[in-house]
Amino acid sequence: MRVCVTQTRSKNSHVVIGICGEHASQKEGVFISHQLGLDTVSCAAFRVPAVKLFAAQEVNYINVNHKIENF
Repeated sequence: MRVCVTQTRSKNSHVVIGICGEHASQKEGVFISHQLGLDTVSCAAFRVPAVKLFAAQEVNYINVNHKIENF
């Protein structure tokens, strides 16, 4: 996926890249999507609150680790 995202963005930086399905609504899928720089995740409506929580946890994890590395 990283190769696809990198090559696509090198040709068209305005393209919207996302993921859908079961992976998009799992914690690991949200983390990977953020790390790859994907723009969207698509999942079932009942999973949206959990996906928002996972996204917030990923951002918090990155912020805490960044502060520790730069301490």
